[in-house]
Amino acid sequence: MLSVILRVRLAFHDETSSLTTVYNWFNEFQRGHTNLIDDVRERRPSTATPEDNISAVWLMIAKRVTCQQI
Repeated sequence: MLSVILRVRLAFHDETSSLTTVYNWFNEFQRGHTNLIDDVRERRPSTATPEDNISAVWLMIAKRVTCQQI
């Protein structure tokens, strides 16, 4: 397998995936996954900061509140 990857790298240079990535794909296929699309994960949305908190911070900035006062 390594010789195949080296030949692909010689042919396509920097446009190929890293050896680690290829090994990870190989392992995923061995586990029965048939595609390389990430599974949906539960995570906190990037917009999870409440508007009240943002407003409070801007108010402290406007009043020039120091870190020690906070």
